Amino acid sequence: MRFRTVAIDRSTKKRKPNEKTLTHTGMIVYNQVRFTNLRAMDYTLADLGRITGAKRRSLQLWADARAIIAELPTDHAGTGVHRRFSRDEAIIACIVSAFAAQQISIGGLVEIAKSVRSFLSVSATRKMIIEPAIAGDDRWMLVYESWSGGSKVHASPEQPDLKNIRKPGGFAVIICLSNYLGRIEE
Repeated sequence: MRFRTVAIDRSTKKRKPNEKTLTHTGMIVYNQVRFTNLRAMDYTLADLGRITGAKRRSLQLWADARAIIAELPTDHAGTGVHRRFSRDEAIIACIVSAFAAQQISIGGLVEIAKSVRSFLSVSATRKMIIEPAIAGDDRWMLVYESWSGGSKVHASPEQPDLKNIRKPGGFAVIICLSNYLGRIEE
């Protein structure tokens, strides 16, 4: 990812390119004045609205409930600071929007987002499933299975085995990933 930084010492109004240090929180310190990295691959709520087709207020509700998680320096940063979301959170927002269209409660959307987040944490998932789906490969389906006491997210290129829906309270939702992820690169 590329980073663009603002490097101006407020006391002298001059650039201080040799005095920057990156802290563990991702902040850059210039003579004790802090500036945050602005990443090129971040998404705003407006971007997520365009990508997902969801209303801005729905996206704000998802962010407040932690179904989608804003980048740390922008999450609850106060008035005038726009939330920014990583590419992974944009992918999660696209998938959550498919479930939100089925009138699933916000609590259910949060649980689905947690399951999808852990599913995305596997690097092979990204290379073999998510990136091809973003590019338009329509053979991959995301399967969300839920039952009393658990849930599971997995992907399948063919008819999935839905054995967990036979458990008490079980149900499954299947979506074609390319239908929901195809607008991320636009």
